[in-house]
Formats: sequence, structure tokens, C-alpha cells
Amino acid sequence: MNETKSNLRTWLYVILVLLIFWVAGYFIFSNQPKEYPPFISESASPSGTKAFYTYLEREGFPVDRWDKEPRLLSYQPSNQLLLMIEPAYMPSAVEMEEYIEYMNQGNTILLMSQFPADYFGLATDFASLATDDPANIRNNNDEVFQAFMPGPARLIADDENEVILADENGPIAINRSFGNGNLIAVISPEWIVNENILIYHHIELIAEALNQNSDVPSLTLFNDYVHMPESSESYISLYPLWFQVFMLQLALLTILWLWIHGKRFGPVLKVREESVRFSDERLTALAAWYIKSNRYCDSLRIQADYVKHLLQEKWGIPYAKPWSDLEEVLEKKLNENLTNKQIKEFLNGLVTVLHKQELSKQEYIYWSKRLELIRKEVEEG
Repeated sequence: MNETKSNLRTWLYVILVLLIFWVAGYFIFSNQPKEYPPFISESASPSGTKAFYTYLEREGFPVDRWDKEPRLLSYQPSNQLLLMIEPAYMPSAVEMEEYIEYMNQGNTILLMSQFPADYFGLATDFASLATDDPANIRNNNDEVFQAFMPGPARLIADDENEVILADENGPIAINRSFGNGNLIAVISPEWIVNENILIYHHIELIAEALNQNSDVPSLTLFNDYVHMPESSESYISLYPLWFQVFMLQLALLTILWLWIHGKRFGPVLKVREESVRFSDERLTALAAWYIKSNRYCDSLRIQADYVKHLLQEKWGIPYAKPWSDLEEVLEKKLNENLTNKQIKEFLNGLVTVLHKQELSKQEYIYWSKRLELIRKEVEEG
């Protein structure tokens, strides 16, 4: 009898502790600020585009967010403007055709990307070196504007393209017709983010690109779908937070129940650390395989992962710390050879590239060289 009461009391304590933990966890996690990827129209962070979205909304322009598949764009009326700002992944061939059909129906797409090659048949060339100094940009009326141009790429214009903006290194913005609509491509997405839109002449240059349409768009859509593809969504995100917390508590309760009843699954093994050291020949062969297989994303992530390990080994920076949180540390360690702005631009760009599902060879070479530069700085520092 006493043993039964003791077991009942133990279970009541366990349930009470779990209930307190569940309530506390729910209120703690539900109040956490939501994290957004770069260039999202809902993000008020420096890398978001909420400022431009809010500006259009307050000026009375019809504006909305688009987070659906591109095939649904065909049901939209004509004379719309769709903003695609530094897509996080390369659309499939089917999706690309759906965007083209959207333009053929009389709509406009504004594509802003540092590396727009392979989008809608666009081509780029590396024509300059990255610099912190503002570039002098001219429009078709020979008016001069100043703008931040961190990327080395420039657009390649042909007879089908109308050059809108250009500097001494080549075209920066072009206009191309698609059926009854058109595509406006701009090589610098940094102009439109919250922290940069009001500096230099960025807002004037964005307006210069948008003014290629004689008619005011009936609706301006910010394409957030290109930053949150369906393939990146987890099954966990489909369930509400309270249900996730409940299932976690249920799992903990099950583990405690099994533990109290002495259940074991398999032997208790000691964790054994293993290290594998490749020879130079195997490293070379492995790198060649990644390149020939066009596995640029995997190769770049491995290179970034190796630099992370170096940062932990040389400078004691935790490996688990995300790239976006390393700005302050790297500014202190690399201030002799890199400016704070270059470090910030490098980290923002690297986070964007690492989230992409596909990379072009030009992007891979560019970011691989930048990671190699950081690696040398860490090893020599």
C-alpha cells in the first residue's frame, strides 16, 4: 500500500514538473522574434526590403506579397510588376517558363541579382574589382548617379536588350521585351535593402529602372516565394507551436516511463572519436569530382565548414555560431587587411549563397576565392 502511494506521488511530481516546463516553454518560445532570410519584404532587418514595401504602400501604390508557385501567376491580370530580389535558389526550367509566360501576358518582372546569369537567358561578365567606393552610373539621358556596387559582375547586352544604367565597367541595368511584357534586370540588389536604400542615389536608380514602363502597374508584387521554396519547408513547420511542445512533453514522459520501468534498448557503448586524414591525391580527386558533377553548392559548403573549423581552432570562435553572428569578431581579427564594410558585405553575401540550392560556376569561383582569402588570413593570423 505504501509502495503504491509512493509511486503515485512520484508520478504526480513528474507530471507537475512537465506541466510547468510545458507552460514555461510555450511562453518563452512563442515570444521569440521571427527570423527572416535576406531580401524578404516582411523583414525590418538591415538585409530586408520592408522599407521599400512600406514606402510604396504609404504612397498609395497597390502592393502585395507573393508566396505562391509561379504557375499561379498566369491567373493574374496584366500590367503587374513582380519584384524578384536576389532569389535564394535557381528556379526549375518549368518555373522559368511560367515566369516567362507571366511576362508574355503583359506583365513586368524586375530581377535584382548580383549573379543573374542563367535567369531568362541573361549573361554576365566579371568586369571590375569589388570596392567600397561609390560608382558613377549614367542613364540614357547622360545623368550621373552615385551608388554602392560591391559585386564585380556586369551584364552583357545584345541587340535584344536596352541598356538602362551603366558605369565605366559595363551595363548595370537592362530592359528586354518578352511578348507583351518585359524583363528589367539590375545587377545590384543591395540598393533596395533597408540599410542602403536611402544612401547615395539608390532610390533614384531604382525609380529609373521602374520608369521603363509608361503605365503605372496595377499591382506591385514582392516575390517572397523565391526565398522560401517548398523544398526548404520542414514538416515540423506545418504544426502549431503548442502541438510541437505537447509532443515534446509526451516524448519526455515516455522516456521517463521507460526509465522508471527499467527498459533498455541495446548495449551502452562508449563514444569513440574518429578522425580521417585524406592524402593530397584524394583531396584533389574529391575536388575534381565535385566540380565535374556541378556540385558547386556542396563544395562551397564544405569549404565554408572548413573555415569554420579553422576559426574555432585558431581563434576559439564556436563552430556552432552562425556566419551572420561573426561580424564583430572578424572586424577585430581582420581589421588590418579588410574594412568593416567589406567584412559585413562578405558575411551577408556568404549567408545568401550558402542558402541557395544551385550555383553557377562564376558564383562558385568568386565565393571560393573569397573563402580562400579568409582561410589564409586565419592561418597566418
